[in-house]
Amino acid sequence: MGNFMPPKVKPRGDPYRLCGAFHGRTLSALAAAGNGVYLAGLGPAPGVFFVQCPDFTMAAQTRAVDGNSCGFWGD
Repeated sequence: MGNFMPPKVKPRGDPYRLCGAFHGRTLSALAAAGNGVYLAGLGPAPGVFFVQCPDFTMAAQTRAVDGNSCGFWGD
């Protein structure tokens, strides 16, 4: 077995999420949810940014993302 070298990692950009959507139970998902009850005692996740978009219309969601976005998910 040879040495394993991971592929060069490219910057992924900024993830976006929808308000009110279920994001799971991982630390990143808790950070995405933005619910203070679950975030009490936790600090911000370094290098992870979320933009709130309470309007579920396609026009509002399109305005919320930019060329640096790496993902968009929700309900």
